[in-house]
Amino acid sequence: MRRDSIFTLVRIACAGAVLCVSLAQAQTGLSIADHFPAGSINSVEQADRALKEAAAARAGIEASYSAGKADCYPAFFTTACLDKVAEQRRTALASLRPIEIEAEIFKRRARVIARDNDLAERERNAQEEERARMANATPAVEKSGKPDSPPTLTDQLAEQKRREDNIRAYEKKQLDASIRLRERDAKNAPKPN
Repeated sequence: MRRDSIFTLVRIACAGAVLCVSLAQAQTGLSIADHFPAGSINSVEQADRALKEAAAARAGIEASYSAGKADCYPAFFTTACLDKVAEQRRTALASLRPIEIEAEIFKRRARVIARDNDLAERERNAQEEERARMANATPAVEKSGKPDSPPTLTDQLAEQKRREDNIRAYEKKQLDASIRLRERDAKNAPKPN
């Protein structure tokens, strides 16, 4: 055989491999896009199924890409063949990405709604428990352990004495502080020469 005919056969083989890869990728991408058109995912089950099918399609695209690369290496124009296969892979993956994004967004929203509902339920339960606790609460008890009752005369006199003692202690602190302040000022005052 002549050398030109060998190169022609190699080119035809490379083009055939690229065509097979592109057809496989196009079929995989179209079938998923047909199953899940934009805005069609409206349940978590559908989102899970879309992600599972997208992952299977992605694996198929990667396998086709690997096969296409392997078919390109014996060709004379290897770089051009690899570029075509890589572009077809990129195009096929780009058609999968919107489906994956829509499914992930739906699942994320569903998780947020479930979490918000759970938090609202917890808040309602906490409020009900607080209301029940307040309804069943015993009367307030003083430090002495006795229930609240109107203060007696002795309690009033003891409270008045405690307040007077507190006032005297406060006035004594104020007087001590003013004496210390005057002593400090006298100590730090400039001395006449």
